Amino acid sequence: MGRGRNYYDDYEKEILESAVDDFQQIQKMIIMDEKNEVFKYLSQILVSKLSNSNNKSKPIAMYPFLRFSAHFVYFLNEFSHFEISESVNVVPGDINTMNAKLTDKVITSEGARSADKVMEEYVDYLMREKQSSIVALYVSLLPEEIQTQKYASYLVQFNNKDERERLLQYANSARLNTLEITSKVVELITSRQSTRIESETESKRDKQQEENINKEDRQKIEAIQWLTFRINQRIELVDKTNQLIREFIFCNKIQAARQALKQIQFEVNIRSVVEQGKGIKEEGMEDEEDYDEEEERKKGERAVKEFIGLRRYLVAVESVERYRKGEERKERVEEDVMNVIDFPLGWLVDDERVREEGMNDRKRELEALRKKVIPEMFFKLNEVFVKEGEYDKSLGLLTILMDGRLRLNEVFSREELMRW
Repeated sequence: MGRGRNYYDDYEKEILESAVDDFQQIQKMIIMDEKNEVFKYLSQILVSKLSNSNNKSKPIAMYPFLRFSAHFVYFLNEFSHFEISESVNVVPGDINTMNAKLTDKVITSEGARSADKVMEEYVDYLMREKQSSIVALYVSLLPEEIQTQKYASYLVQFNNKDERERLLQYANSARLNTLEITSKVVELITSRQSTRIESETESKRDKQQEENINKEDRQKIEAIQWLTFRINQRIELVDKTNQLIREFIFCNKIQAARQALKQIQFEVNIRSVVEQGKGIKEEGMEDEEDYDEEEERKKGERAVKEFIGLRRYLVAVESVERYRKGEERKERVEEDVMNVIDFPLGWLVDDERVREEGMNDRKRELEALRKKVIPEMFFKLNEVFVKEGEYDKSLGLLTILMDGRLRLNEVFSREELMRW
């Protein structure tokens, strides 16, 4: 049977008992025009009562009071701004009168922090209840410095593309910074159990490919979709995808890397990435000096070049796999592997003209990956040549390896060089 009359009687009684004392205190402060004290009081009682109850049985009476508190705080804030604007309409030159009026109306920093705590508590409640249609609106009432983190932390749980797009539409309507939010969502998801690419030695701890894509891998791959909704995030989309593919390759998760690669192939024309650098300004770039078209073009070209390099590596690995199964011609394998070894200006070698924050870490990552991949390509292609009895081509690989201009031998360890 459903809940009886006694349940609702008890519920109403609980609400009244919880509210009566608090409302009397608030009423006194309002009469005395003590807005800052109201904010502080509301914050204290909410934090106290909510923290004293466990997660499963937070007092049901607190939620109506929490909703009231949030809206009351918002009203007082807005009313205070109105009062200040009205207070400046004094007789010209009567500066003392104006200062006195402003002092009475100003919300202190402590009062503002208390008000923000109340609103944030209500936002957390809306998130727990998944009231998605209004979450963004109330997040927009929080301080700007926490809006992105707060809304992004809510979005990480949603996987359906249509639902994701709808949530971003809510954010747009609430005038939240959707570019920063989507970037933060991807960062939050892809940073879970991420592997730091540091040395070629660690990458060889497990030579065997991991064929299965686990739950965490799939979540990271699907997170990239957050960057496909806005055309002015094309460069970031490819950059983040490249970063994820690098991590998967480093961990020998070739199948996961291939799935990440498809996010670009399915969602965006790769040529459109470079086009982003031609006059498309991002949100928040109010000043021309914030946007450098030439730098954006270089970033786009770098992202595309790296993407092509990573794709060529995955194609080469697949060709070798097919050759071993008797499903691929030797000539095709040779072509695909050489596309990595003989990559224009070097495989995963950056253009030094592009300078940005984090370049030193990126350079170390790319170098570690080169030390893993390039020797692997040499040995796999040499394996094919030996099997086919083409020893002259094996010697040709050695010649390429020792070419001082290419400096490919620098990415080989002493042990790897001894194997030749």
